[in-house]
Amino acid sequence: QILHLLNDLQAEFGSAIIMITHDLAVVAEVADDVMVMYGGRAVEHGTAEQVLVRPNHPYTWGLLQSIPAVSSEQAELYPIKGNPPSLLSLPPGCSFAPRCPYVDRVPDGKCRTDLPELISRSAGDHGLSRCHLSNPDAIFAAEVSNIAVAAGDPARAVPWAELALAKADLVLATNPENPTFVLDQMVAANRLGIARSQTGDHQGAKAAFEVL
Repeated sequence: QILHLLNDLQAEFGSAIIMITHDLAVVAEVADDVMVMYGGRAVEHGTAEQVLVRPNHPYTWGLLQSIPAVSSEQAELYPIKGNPPSLLSLPPGCSFAPRCPYVDRVPDGKCRTDLPELISRSAGDHGLSRCHLSNPDAIFAAEVSNIAVAAGDPARAVPWAELALAKADLVLATNPENPTFVLDQMVAANRLGIARSQTGDHQGAKAAFEVL
């Protein structure tokens, strides 16, 4: 109700809204642009689709992997190891380096000594990232997005399902005259995507979720 009220006020006054939250479902539902912060600095910035579907920073990957499963099956979460740094004494280089599982992928210990710039790191439709990895899109596709599939929970492998459920809530709110039909279509497409992921048809799963 609060989110819908904010949307109504935004439409009425023609204003922008800055929302600070850790709830990625809220981000998926209401945000046009997303900035991911860590250690008091922006580490990733782009449209909601760029950041949630094609993220380039390991901290964003960790946030997405820690989303609870949308399927009915219980599965292990993938929390980010370690603790956030003190803002009074940030580590040199990348603030996320002490917790980053990919820090050794960058030669010469650069992550621990040099603060990366917030720039585009991948070709194609990606946002900005503050990370020294030279091929973050390839790492995400080959290693990160397949973790949940290997663990038997493809619904959490990438945020397509989370985005789908957030969009379902928005569609139901804007189409109250026929909510049962809309919800049935959303649930059917979501189940289809999960089933395709479980059989290894990742492209088919992506297509099913993107329909939503």
